[in-house]
Amino acid sequence: RAATDFDQALALMPDNALFFRNRAQCRRAQEDFYGSIADFTRALQLDPSDLLSRTQRGHSFRKVCEYEAAIKDYSAILTASHDNVRCFNNRAYCYAKIGCYVEAVNDYNKVLELDPSNSHAAHNRAISLEKLVLADAAAAAAGSQAQDA
Repeated sequence: RAATDFDQALALMPDNALFFRNRAQCRRAQEDFYGSIADFTRALQLDPSDLLSRTQRGHSFRKVCEYEAAIKDYSAILTASHDNVRCFNNRAYCYAKIGCYVEAVNDYNKVLELDPSNSHAAHNRAISLEKLVLADAAAAAAGSQAQDA
């Protein structure tokens, strides 16, 4: 019912960023992540300063494994809000998912600087550090094999 009401409100006021954001949040709650991305994008076109829409769009991108798009949204938020623990944590997760472990570790370090009791960040940082060590070892082994050839 809420989605229908949002549709009606947008039919009456099609340039209302808040209405798009609210419908996007409704769609996200219904796990219509692509629909929510479209609505958050429209809300941002109408109001580029809307950090909540940018944050929520980043979360929706993350849910559909569009990690690079999520990183862009989280980075834009962090430019405006340098102490947003949740955005640092989510961006770190996205970096790790695309294999950018140095960036992930840096963001997890920031999370732990801002929130030392964040056990999820400590755990995920450990995983990223482990993968970083493994990636470095694999690169070293590949380099050694290339020299032997």
